Amino acid sequence: MTEVDIALKLDPGHATLETLRALLLTRLGKCREAAEIYESMLLTIDARPRKWRITTRDQAAECYRRWAQQDVTMREDSLFKTHIDRACTIIEEAFTRLDSDMRMEEHYATVMQDALIFAANLRDEKYALQQIERLLDAKRISDIPGFRRLPAELLITTFGEDSSLATEIRQRGGDITWSTNPRMTTGAGKKLSGNIKSLPAGVSYGFIRDGQNKDWFFHKSDLASSTTWTSLREGQRVVFDDEVDARGRHRASAVENMRPT
Repeated sequence: MTEVDIALKLDPGHATLETLRALLLTRLGKCREAAEIYESMLLTIDARPRKWRITTRDQAAECYRRWAQQDVTMREDSLFKTHIDRACTIIEEAFTRLDSDMRMEEHYATVMQDALIFAANLRDEKYALQQIERLLDAKRISDIPGFRRLPAELLITTFGEDSSLATEIRQRGGDITWSTNPRMTTGAGKKLSGNIKSLPAGVSYGFIRDGQNKDWFFHKSDLASSTTWTSLREGQRVVFDDEVDARGRHRASAVENMRPT
């Protein structure tokens, strides 16, 4: 960040440096500052080369998606909807202008998945229906891939077999590729142990380092029911399961505080 700031003093307003600064701010969890830069870039984006347009729109949408994750942590439900909506709109604009690629299509599926999981957690059926309708509209103009960790059964179970959402999924959900058995745990129930290596500020994930100096990614949703996100601290001793996600990657699951012996 220091090097980018120095470069911008030498070449103020340089578009590539500005977007790099926004990307760094996003990864530091400073999404509000990053979003201001991206919004400025989006105003003149049509004058840039197509590859640059795709990359910048994708990064801008990810900034808003991460900002929405921060809103969940802070229990700012209305702000989550505002920021996830902006992430969707940025990508949808790219679809309509043919400024997208496969990665952006996958990104859109991730954003929509976050929105539907949020709706399920809050039991907000109206919002879930709106997001499904929005996804189906987007699929008419772009090849949106399937969800990686959202089976249709999760929404049907959450809102009920007789709900309007369950009816919508049965009638039109065939146009959406839902995940099936998205995760499995390996190791025959054997618990692994390690210490919390890092908990980056402003995001909902962290890393564990085990006894063999291997780092394990885990998300807030991977905590055991007895452990709360706010109770975790760097250096803390935890136990966890070895889980393989839908893409074949190992991650920590069922993370919980190690009980003293």
